[in-house]
Amino acid sequence: YLQSHDVRSRVAPEDTVAETIPRSMVLRLMITEHIDPNRMKYVGIEQCIHEVLITVAANREKAYAYARSSAGALGIVQFIEPSYEMVRKNYPAAPLEPHFDTAMRDLRNAAMATVLHLDLQLTHLPAAYLKRFTDSSYHLAAYLAAGYNRNTVKVVRTYRKTRTFTGGDTPYENKMYVRIQDWVGGYLKRKYDIS
Repeated sequence: YLQSHDVRSRVAPEDTVAETIPRSMVLRLMITEHIDPNRMKYVGIEQCIHEVLITVAANREKAYAYARSSAGALGIVQFIEPSYEMVRKNYPAAPLEPHFDTAMRDLRNAAMATVLHLDLQLTHLPAAYLKRFTDSSYHLAAYLAAGYNRNTVKVVRTYRKTRTFTGGDTPYENKMYVRIQDWVGGYLKRKYDIS
């Protein structure tokens, strides 16, 4: 849908956003957003992934439509309103729903906003880091996940200091988020050949 509207990447303007951000990354984040690390300790990552996928299969485009975090993040992609408005402002060609609550309850709209948000995250990288991260699907996924769950500027600062995305004084929640998205990615690759 973004490709048909010719929404250009902010980091690689010769490409559309859909060509810049792997679709699998959006799927990883949608699943990761709904995995409870405490539950995962008891039932394992595969059971948690199955539960999310079953919820999506049973509810289709309405899955997690009314999910709301204590921080006000909504929907399957768990966006907060300031992030959504930032995406809308930076990608005026994107056909995004203007009303935040409605936008997050619409799966297509939420997925588009996520792709745009991930592309925008790449604009915060120094050129040398951008090349290094985009040349490695592992590093790209880890960076995008860390930035999606935390402030991207802080992730870059952490990387400069520690050469990792979650080193130093990174909050535990962000460390777990990046690990979980990696496990989700591994599972999707093994089970469904989605990389």
